[in-house]
Amino acid sequence: IIKNSLNLEWINSLEIEEKGYYRIGTDYFEKQNFEKAVEYFEKYLSENENIDDDLTYFYYYLGQAYQGIQNYEKALGNLQLTKFSKEDNAKAYYTTQFLKAISYYKINNLEESLNSLKEVITSERNDEIYLRSLVNYGSYCLNSGISERQEEAFKTFNSIIKGDGIDTKKIKKSFLDKTSSIAYYNLALFHKIKNEFHLAKSNYQKALETCENL
Repeated sequence: IIKNSLNLEWINSLEIEEKGYYRIGTDYFEKQNFEKAVEYFEKYLSENENIDDDLTYFYYYLGQAYQGIQNYEKALGNLQLTKFSKEDNAKAYYTTQFLKAISYYKINNLEESLNSLKEVITSERNDEIYLRSLVNYGSYCLNSGISERQEEAFKTFNSIIKGDGIDTKKIKKSFLDKTSSIAYYNLALFHKIKNEFHLAKSNYQKALETCENL
């Protein structure tokens, strides 16, 4: 056992020497082993704290890895260190806003979460991250327990179903159908909250019908 353990340590040391902590962390990230990804990313950071390189992508992946292990404070802290440009790398910039919104929501900061989602929505990118942001915005508003926010959710989910501002050329039909099903389901929840059970039942049924087409 000791011999095998020493051999494994030796093999691991060779892998670290060959690939480096960052690359190993990335490998684990791609396998969705976020706990290991965080471990190796942090080792990389501890050895490179004083370098002048732009670590934007590093913090982007480290933030997502922390989200993967549900450490949302750490996730947010790393995502806030990214320096993506709206002009030069809009996709990464708005994806980061979307990820920050999730972390804000998970640490019970609803307003900052909605503000981050609004930045994506008002960009009018009309792509998948835009649509995901609409869904989350509606869901967070609906679950807020605040009447005004719930009315916003109602409008948001209706606009998703109507396809307002959504470029169908940029988004796969399967994802559009899935999103519509989610929107109908959340409208059913809205009507249930309002004790409008006939409308709730109707939207539940539409959610199931749309889901069956996937």
